Amino acid sequence: MFELIANWYQANGPVLLLILVFAATLYWQLADLLSQFRCSGSYCCWQCRQHKCAQLMAWVSVAPLMGLLGTVHGLLGSFEILASGQSGNITQGMAQALITTEVGLAVAIPAWILLLLGQQHCKLKLEQA
Repeated sequence: MFELIANWYQANGPVLLLILVFAATLYWQLADLLSQFRCSGSYCCWQCRQHKCAQLMAWVSVAPLMGLLGTVHGLLGSFEILASGQSGNITQGMAQALITTEVGLAVAIPAWILLLLGQQHCKLKLEQA
């Protein structure tokens, strides 16, 4: 089992692991925020939730940047292989570059949509309170 995790880490790089940990934290915070929308609270409660929405929007905007970091990391790995004269295995770095970009966007886009729905709900509740 440990060997399987070590091989996955070596193939995909540390940035993908960082993105996955970040995604788990982001979606946990987002689920916590969305679960709070069921209760009816005072104006102050809805202001706090709106503030948390703003904080999570900053988190969501970081996810594509982490994907970009993975892209740069993967491309650097490919260039190191090319510089050493072994042109046969540059595909691993290219694959790492593409998968981290894709995962960064796959994390950000659904979270962004959910957060926009949450912000709209907050805005409506603040207008009603």
